[in-house]
Amino acid sequence: QEKGGATTLAHPPSAGGQKRIALEDENATRWAGAGGEVSLAWNYSEDSNLYVKYSRGWKGGHFNGGATSIFDVITGVEPEIVDSYEAGLRSAWFDHRLRLNLTGFYYDYQDLQVFIIEQTDLGYPIPKLVNAADATVYGLELDLQAEPIEGLYLTLNAAWVESEYEEFVVTFSEKKVFDRPCPRCPPPDPKFVWITKTFDYTGNTLIASPNFSATGSIEYDIPLPGQIAGRGLGTLTPRFSFSWKDEMLYDACGGRGNRCNFEPGFFGQGDFWIFNAALTWASENEMFTLTGWVHNFLDDAAIRNLRLSVRLFSSRPPAIDSNSLRVL
Repeated sequence: QEKGGATTLAHPPSAGGQKRIALEDENATRWAGAGGEVSLAWNYSEDSNLYVKYSRGWKGGHFNGGATSIFDVITGVEPEIVDSYEAGLRSAWFDHRLRLNLTGFYYDYQDLQVFIIEQTDLGYPIPKLVNAADATVYGLELDLQAEPIEGLYLTLNAAWVESEYEEFVVTFSEKKVFDRPCPRCPPPDPKFVWITKTFDYTGNTLIASPNFSATGSIEYDIPLPGQIAGRGLGTLTPRFSFSWKDEMLYDACGGRGNRCNFEPGFFGQGDFWIFNAALTWASENEMFTLTGWVHNFLDDAAIRNLRLSVRLFSSRPPAIDSNSLRVL
């Protein structure tokens, strides 16, 4: 059958009376789309320009293949379309010792494909894609590169982003099984019913979309004095870098879980810093390099993403994989 242009999978009986999952009509749904971009730039100097750009992106539809039994209906999602509007500055100053880029952007999504977790009637949590009818993302990004003195390099990238689901409503179906009121009582009739619950995520921020973020680095090339066999000793470069991200939420209901039944921000991460250091030696002709580095040398822990891993067709109960919670 077709629902909203997305084909579902039927369960016709096969030979021997066994049921199987099969595509009812392989040609029922076809997706086609186009993408491209157009831009206009004004080079107001030899090294700098102002520009505007429009582009359209298209991602094909998808079938959710996480069936756990022959009774599961495999649904599809519509193609995702994004209209992108961008304007910015690309500039170089002081004989290219300073580069400054500034970008403003606005993304308009239609049928944004979003992963949610749905629990099957067998109790398995299954990741599946659904469509958010409309979503918008807009913001500013600053990119700065500088070499104030010979051999000293500075970088800074900062971003401000606002995101919102303009229209996003999902429906979950739950199987409620009725128990016998007493051991000798007749079995209930019906034995179970399906309950439909609708959740409205409209107005919430997009998943893993911090309002503010920044990265930066500083490094300095130190030529080593002396020679060995007529060759210089090369260059030693210490480097320090950092990254910072504002609060992030990992589901479409403000960090409360797909069914909005947890405290706000439960599935989320507060703002956090990460500091890194490295030391690199490069030979005189830079044919050889050797680098030692330390990532997150302050040993701060933060949840960078959540990933669900489910064991199917096993006698063991479903579990969250050990890599689901990534700690820096």
